[in-house]
Amino acid sequence: MLMKRSHGVLYYAYSHGSYFYIHTNEGAKNFKVFKTPVEDPCNTELWEDVLPHREDVFVKSINLFRHHFVAWEFENGFQKIRVQDLSDGEVHYVHLNESVYTLTPGIHALDDFSNNYTQTFNSNLLRFTYTSFGIIFPFLVLNHFFYSTTCHCL
Repeated sequence: MLMKRSHGVLYYAYSHGSYFYIHTNEGAKNFKVFKTPVEDPCNTELWEDVLPHREDVFVKSINLFRHHFVAWEFENGFQKIRVQDLSDGEVHYVHLNESVYTLTPGIHALDDFSNNYTQTFNSNLLRFTYTSFGIIFPFLVLNHFFYSTTCHCL
């Protein structure tokens, strides 16, 4: 067990090298993310914020890659994808042209509701399904290369 159980507290642990990244609502109604050393994960003095709690942003889930940290967020009702370079801390958001859309990690076929999320830890791209509520893009699978701010259709 990484953390002692507490009523109403959710946490999800992700292993990344010598750290665990913890996505939790402990003291953060909209969730936050911190990292803690694998050797002593329960020592709160060693916890280091990666994505602090923000009152106006809900962190739905995260993905970890060798060099990047991805957060799937909601702000003012809109979905956003936050990408952080783990080597220098630089953050950018994936730019999408439409104003109303849904985003889902991986590839979701219209007739298959299972998540076919097949990316690997060493990947340099994030693959996701983009659905616009306009008539322009009803269903697309996009690749976002981490060292770019644009997306490419698969």
